[in-house]
Amino acid sequence: MLAAIFDSITASPEGIDRLDPCEDWRPYLIAAIPRPVRLSTERKTGVKHAEVVTTRLLQDERGWLRLAG
Repeated sequence: MLAAIFDSITASPEGIDRLDPCEDWRPYLIAAIPRPVRLSTERKTGVKHAEVVTTRLLQDERGWLRLAG
């Protein structure tokens, strides 16, 4: 996916240094990111506990339905 959007991506141990978008994607990226932004590639540490929601589903001719209760 990144290869379809960017011609090149330059990174260092401190983070991403430069993103060169493909010509077709350039107007969209300029609109979304109007000024240069420094992105860190540092991995976040810590554990976030997943919130598990169980639900009962029923399938009929209209698709999947969530059962109340």
